[in-house]
Amino acid sequence: MKNAEINKVNNITFFEGDLFEPLGKCTFDVIVSNPPYIRTDDIGGLQKEIRDWEPVTALDGGEDGLNYYRAIIGDLRRFLSDKGRCYLEIGYDQRDGIDAIVKENGLNAWYIRDLAGIDRIAVLSF
Repeated sequence: MKNAEINKVNNITFFEGDLFEPLGKCTFDVIVSNPPYIRTDDIGGLQKEIRDWEPVTALDGGEDGLNYYRAIIGDLRRFLSDKGRCYLEIGYDQRDGIDAIVKENGLNAWYIRDLAGIDRIAVLSF
C-alpha cells in the first residue's frame, strides 16, 4: 500500500489475508503469484543478501518447497475464471512437482523459461 501512496496510484484495491481467504466469491481472469518456494532445509544455505534480508515467511515453502503451490492450485477452480490464466514463479527444479499438483487438480500447464533456459514461470489454465 505504501508504494501505491508514494506513486499516487488510486485505482487499486488491496486485500490482506491468507492466500485467497479475504476474496470471498471473486473470480479473476489473471492471477499472479511469487509464493514462498524454498525448501525449509535450504533456507540456511541461501545467499546472505536473501537469507538476512527477506522474512523467513517469504521464503519457506515447506519441506519440499511446494506447500503454497498445493494451496493456490487447489483453489484455482474457485477463483480463476473459465478462460483465465494463473502465473506462478517456480524454483529452478520444481517443474515436475508442479506438474504433479496440476494434474491432481485437472488443470493444464506450460512454462516460460528465464534467460538461462530454466523453467521459471508456470502458466496454468483449465
